[in-house]
Amino acid sequence: MKKMLYLLTVSTLIVMSLATLAMAQNAEVGGTWNVTMNIPGSEPRKFPLALKQEGANLNATLGGEAGPLTGTVKGSDVTMKYTVKFQGNDLPITMTGKVNGNEMKGDVDFGGMAQETWMATRDGAAAKPAASSSSSAASAGSATWDLVYSSPVGEFPVTLTVKQDGENLSGMAKMGGPNPQEVPVKGTLKGDAVELRIVIKYEGNDLPITSKGKLTGNEVKGTADYGGLAEGEFKGKKN
Repeated sequence: MKKMLYLLTVSTLIVMSLATLAMAQNAEVGGTWNVTMNIPGSEPRKFPLALKQEGANLNATLGGEAGPLTGTVKGSDVTMKYTVKFQGNDLPITMTGKVNGNEMKGDVDFGGMAQETWMATRDGAAAKPAASSSSSAASAGSATWDLVYSSPVGEFPVTLTVKQDGENLSGMAKMGGPNPQEVPVKGTLKGDAVELRIVIKYEGNDLPITSKGKLTGNEVKGTADYGGLAEGEFKGKKN
């Protein structure tokens, strides 16, 4: 009898130890985070996220038109899901990524219709500076630029005001020339390789323009694709 009780006790302790070990292997993400989420065709959305963690399970209340957030953390892998109202319909949003100390980042899926990226820092913790192969490229993304685009209908000036968050760029592009307008811009800056994406109105239709170029100090130049219909070049300088 004593031997049986001893074996049961040892077995229970072993199970508890394994459960504790498994829990310890999951990152601790409970607490308040400052989230920056890139939104397709719009400005990045910034919001606080107060996560509650119970073992591997996560939950939070977002408020507004957003439903409750649920998720899991397995090791350093984080998955979070919630639903928002978009044009009167439910739009499921799924965030996946990795946690590294006081930082999280990864990809976000908007109901299978679009994908973007997100990042978060724990409240009160400073984000690490983004690594870059060039110090000038790393800081050149937050500024105002005067650009000139060549297109099949001639040249037109663009005043570009962007902000840099890691490798991500966002801001506004003020178009000059015969078709003036101001539109949101999104893009990336990876080392000295820059990519910009805007959508303008041309003859009543949406025309996407994708620019790819190289950043050298305070100058940039490259090529521009006009919705797959035509190509041109662009160049410019930082103010």
